[in-house]
Amino acid sequence: MSKESLVLQVIYMRFRERGGTWPEFDYIDRWLHRYSKLDAEHIIGRIPPTLLKPLSYLNGRPDPQGKLILTAEGVKRCLGSNDDTYNLVAAVKLMVQYDTEYDPQSS
Repeated sequence: MSKESLVLQVIYMRFRERGGTWPEFDYIDRWLHRYSKLDAEHIIGRIPPTLLKPLSYLNGRPDPQGKLILTAEGVKRCLGSNDDTYNLVAAVKLMVQYDTEYDPQSS
């Protein structure tokens, strides 16, 4: 597993552990340093925005409380994400169906 894939996986697993709340940069930074001796800022900077929302910065450093949010493609690349991917596709289909069938009443 590449370093970038590991970071995506750690973000996703924390998201699942917290019941659907995206983790903060500070948590992921500390986890990666503690268990893998990796520099989160450096690795996250190499992950394209098609997989992870770009970091927010304060005074030239990553915002410690900034949320790390995976895109749908980022989630799809993580182990154990099939149910979340399926639910997202189902939700989009439902919204498209609702939009297609919506008939606003004229005033």
